[in-house]
Amino acid sequence: PRIPPGALGCGECNMPLFATVMRYVFLANLVGMPGITMPIGYSEQNGLPISLQLVADHWDDALLLRLSHCVEKQIFQRKDPKHFIKLSLE
Repeated sequence: PRIPPGALGCGECNMPLFATVMRYVFLANLVGMPGITMPIGYSEQNGLPISLQLVADHWDDALLLRLSHCVEKQIFQRKDPKHFIKLSLE
């Protein structure tokens, strides 16, 4: 969903939109299925990161870890977003 200009400064609390976006996420958590979210690319419009969530069968945590490791090492090329603030003290 689009981020309204007023939300850029201090954030936004839009519970109906949040409920719509997250409507299926709770189900896997409720039944105890393992899941993992990994970065897969960046938006061409604004450079924000895009991620993918995978859910596996019960006790298949190792499969998810192997898949996400492969995606991050072989497919995803990490870069600083357009609006990036480095927090280290170097």
